[in-house]
Amino acid sequence: MNQTLLVLQAIATQVGNKVSVIELLNEIAGFLDQQWANAARQFWQEGYHQVRAAAGNNVKIMIGDAFLGLNNWHGYMTPPDYQGVLMDLVSRRDSLKGIFFLTMNLIACLSNL
Repeated sequence: MNQTLLVLQAIATQVGNKVSVIELLNEIAGFLDQQWANAARQFWQEGYHQVRAAAGNNVKIMIGDAFLGLNNWHGYMTPPDYQGVLMDLVSRRDSLKGIFFLTMNLIACLSNL
């Protein structure tokens, strides 16, 4: 995990002022077991801090739902402690409820521009 965080730091340093969003990692398999889900949550938080330290607050940070569904992420990495966080959601079960939640998060992120 440390090497991946160093790579994220290097990417954020090089392009953080040239892009709108940096996705920390794509498609973590959190559905495998609780250990994977916990590792995903820890990685998102550590990655967030690495990118913020390297690129500042102007770039948005994309995390994934680790195939766990929206209900598993309620209240996770929200303002005021975390700003500009977007979620890449892969969920068929949460349908309209998930769309509403993501829309509200997007509105909150956009209002911080």
